[in-house]
This record gives sequence, C-alpha cells and structure tokens, in this order.
Amino acid sequence: MGHADPHVRRRDRGGHPPLGGVRPARQRKGDLEMTGSSDWRADPRFFSLEERVKYALVPPRLYLANLVKRKLRKGEAELHALEALVRPGGLSIDVGANKGVYSYLMSQISDHVAAFEPNPKMYWVLARSVPRNVECHNVALSDRDGEAEMILPVQRSGRYSNQGGTLQKRKMEDSAKETGSIRVEQRRLDGYDFRGVTFIKIDVEGFEFEVLEGARETLARERPVLLVEIDEHQNKRPQDEALRIVCDYGYAVHFVEDGKVHPLAERGAAAGPLGNYVFLPT
Repeated sequence: MGHADPHVRRRDRGGHPPLGGVRPARQRKGDLEMTGSSDWRADPRFFSLEERVKYALVPPRLYLANLVKRKLRKGEAELHALEALVRPGGLSIDVGANKGVYSYLMSQISDHVAAFEPNPKMYWVLARSVPRNVECHNVALSDRDGEAEMILPVQRSGRYSNQGGTLQKRKMEDSAKETGSIRVEQRRLDGYDFRGVTFIKIDVEGFEFEVLEGARETLARERPVLLVEIDEHQNKRPQDEALRIVCDYGYAVHFVEDGKVHPLAERGAAAGPLGNYVFLPT
C-alpha cells in the first residue's frame, strides 16, 4: 500500500475513526476557522440539525450500505460496470470519494482501496462508514504538495453543500452560486508510491488534469484502468481536447453502456458528450 501517511484516519477499538481531528489550517479572511480546539461538526455551515440527528442514530456502515443500494437503483451506469473495470485483488484508488459509494463497491473487488476526500464534512462521514479494507485520506490530490484553497458552494440555508466542492477556482468564478472556502492539504498521488494499483476513479469537479499530472509516475508504472468524470463546463476545455489530454498518458477512451465497456468511436459524435469516461491502457 506504500508508506504510512499522517493524514490517514486511524480507527479506534470499536472500528470507527476518532471524531474531530481535522488538521489545523492557517486561517485567512473569509475562510472557515478549523482549529484543534473547535469542533467544526457543530458549525451550522457544515451539518444541519437533521444531519446531526441522522448520523447519531443510524450506524454509519448501515447508512452507507443503504446509500449504495439507492445509487445502484438510480445512479451512474458505471457503478454497475465496476466488476468489468476493476481487476480482482490489488489496490483501487477513489479520488473525490465523497460519502464512499464507489469506495464501498470497489472494496468488494479489490484487496485494498485508498479513498481521498478533502471536504472535512464528507471525510468525516466517509471514514466512519467504509469497510475495513478502505484507507481514508483527508487530502486533495493535485499536481503539487502543500496547502490549497477549496471552494464550496453555499446553500440558501447558509450551509456548505455536500456536492460541488473544488480546487478549480475558474469553475466557481463562472458560477452564480454563493461560495465559501476552507484550507486543505494537497499532495501528488506519486508521493504515496502506491504499488499494485489496478483502478483509479477520479471525480474532482474540473480538477482532474491536475490530479493526473500529479500521478504521472504512477500511471506509467502501474497502468491502471481509469474512470474519470470530464465536463467541459467545469474544466473549461472542449471535450475533444480534454479527452486527448488523458489519452496522451497512454490510454484509449471508452464509455459504459448496459454494463459493458465500448470504444468511444462506437457511440458516434452525434450522441453528444458524456459525464464519465473509461480509459484503458494501450
């Protein structure tokens, strides 16, 4: 699995990671204060009263299992194709894990899963919910190491949204939504020196190219299958250009339909862009 990492959430004897424990970050004007002495989970900008009650009453793993069932009924087609995409055994990596739906399903196929989620609220839910063969990293993967500003949409209630957080400032600059920001740790995937990587899923709201650049050595050495969300409105590139950038790492682009993987050429240009693309090593 590579080297031990100080930003991995460790589990207590009861099988759950300790609560709180968000890494202290230097506060800037307009940023959410996240210090070791304060419990950010009590901040109304993160959890509503309803959410706090829900997470207190429902066992975390049961919550995730039910969420996975709902997503399999109504969610992305790629969820049903994971058995065709993920080679059994080895290590899968979930970049932008959110609450852990993909991590959960990947953990049923792979020996180990490394899940990366920089949003502290989503990370708290993720780390309490996933199976034991999933390591959770409270880190944003990028093309550099250090600290970064994560932009989060603000709902009408004043709380941060569970979806849409990004390090891609251009996406939010073009959005009419109100936003807030927090400071997060960013690292290159190559710095983890993971071995035996068979599959990487990337859903980072327009920041996928920075993630891939920071994984260049890993991609060249391990040649994993990639599942990448690419949206030209988020990454500000024409779809064809975006696909070529990923293919330049030594991949051919495919798509999922009816649980099967097909070359993109079979779909035809008239069908329009997709949200998720599969990239197989050439």
